[in-house]
Amino acid sequence: VNLERALAANARLGGHFVQGHVDATGTVADLSKHGQDHRFEVTLPPDIERYCIDKGTRAIDGISLTIAELGTSSATFWITPHTFLHTNLQSLAPGAPVNLEADLLAKYTEKLLQRS
Repeated sequence: VNLERALAANARLGGHFVQGHVDATGTVADLSKHGQDHRFEVTLPPDIERYCIDKGTRAIDGISLTIAELGTSSATFWITPHTFLHTNLQSLAPGAPVNLEADLLAKYTEKLLQRS
């Protein structure tokens, strides 16, 4: 499990919004070492893919990551050595299921636009 402390109400706001919810599951398509980094590709079901944009964010197993490349049904992330060593990503392999959290702001925007 990947855990971080919750943001304090008086703290500087930075990074990505992650709530820890599971909106869908995907599958690890690739996790391979490239130099000091790792290429991490995850399949995206349609109900999550619609919330993805190139260079947007996605929480995978509670880890907030930036989408480096967005395909039609997958997203690719480049994982730094620090992130790889300090999360449970090192325990994953192709074919493993992962929990996906959709972008909070995208979900709110969709809901607001549905009301118009």
